[in-house]
Amino acid sequence: MAGAIAGSASLGFPALALAQTGPIRIGVTNALSGPNAVFGEANVVGQRLVVDQYNRAGGVLGRQVELVVRDDRIQPAVGTAIVREFAGDGIQFLAGAGATTVAIAYCGLIQELKMLYITQLPGMAITHEAFNRNVFRFNPNTYMLFGGQGRVLAERYPNVLKWGSITPDYAFGHDAARVFGNAVKQYHPKRASKDFEVAKPIVVSGTQTDFRPQINSLMNSNLEGLFIGMPGAPGISFLQQAHAVGLDKKLKVMGETSGDVALLALGKDMPDNVWSAVYWPYEREPVKSNKVTQQLLADYHKMTGKRFPNGHVLRGSIGLRGLLEGIKKAKTTDVPTVIAVMEELSFESELGPYSVRKADHAGMSALYVGNYNRVETEPFITMKEVRSLPDVSVIETPSPGKEYIQ
Repeated sequence: MAGAIAGSASLGFPALALAQTGPIRIGVTNALSGPNAVFGEANVVGQRLVVDQYNRAGGVLGRQVELVVRDDRIQPAVGTAIVREFAGDGIQFLAGAGATTVAIAYCGLIQELKMLYITQLPGMAITHEAFNRNVFRFNPNTYMLFGGQGRVLAERYPNVLKWGSITPDYAFGHDAARVFGNAVKQYHPKRASKDFEVAKPIVVSGTQTDFRPQINSLMNSNLEGLFIGMPGAPGISFLQQAHAVGLDKKLKVMGETSGDVALLALGKDMPDNVWSAVYWPYEREPVKSNKVTQQLLADYHKMTGKRFPNGHVLRGSIGLRGLLEGIKKAKTTDVPTVIAVMEELSFESELGPYSVRKADHAGMSALYVGNYNRVETEPFITMKEVRSLPDVSVIETPSPGKEYIQ
């Protein structure tokens, strides 16, 4: 009998027991360096806040939760190497990615590694041609974000008839500009007017930081409304340079892609009358009174000493919350069982009731679009107006496994 017990130890049974009683480990990759780091760092803060909340309450299934965080440098090859390392270390759950190209690479790998992957990224392919059952997206996609924004601005500014866009020369930028422009064409109340026009996008390099030639051209154009499709550092540079020469005064309205993370980064260079997605409108009802939001804000202030988290903190937190709620409701960390539970998942989030659409694993709640303006005191921006749309009113028809063509 003693020999049999010793033999069982050599076969790895103690390691199996440790895996079932030790921490639930979640691998995280994101952009923690380079131009997208402003997003990645905020995402990870949100994830850590949620993990701390669950751990204070006793963990999940009686086990503590542990994040293993790595920088994917928005490079698919770097990210996939990290994910393989995670799998080799016995990590079953993956979250994040610093760019849609990285997320799509994960979609192609995750079933092979028998992992479950949650992402916050908006790229359309994630829930269409790259879709598989091991992948879930929490947060709106490109169609929802910029179709919703285009709809709000078309309806809000009926006398703005000349619309244009400037976009980086890669898939996300082209998709964002196209979706925004199509929504303006669909919802503008004067779309039948002979003076109504949505101009062809101005295309720039994905790494461009000097936009003076394009801004000069825009200053001399007849455009009245402009959509800025550059996320991260390039978008911030464009807005700084545009404000310096008064483009924000010439135009009647601007829309942009990054949310308040870019606008907060502008500080005193913040232009007027910029509309963007509001990922976390924590100063507006009904989100302001939401108990989950109130707790996350309190924890954020305690962790960082800061009062004004940007919305990308929520983009990290909400997916981690969904994953942990899925594991909790499945009562196991067995990946196929957790996937089946998450396909029917609903839970109370920072935005209120949140659910997953089974057909393509898209998370849905409410979509917010806000009008930001400059003020003279920190954080130098104020939300003048916010409009909400139910996600179900702007989400596209599911086509998992097939490219979505608008």
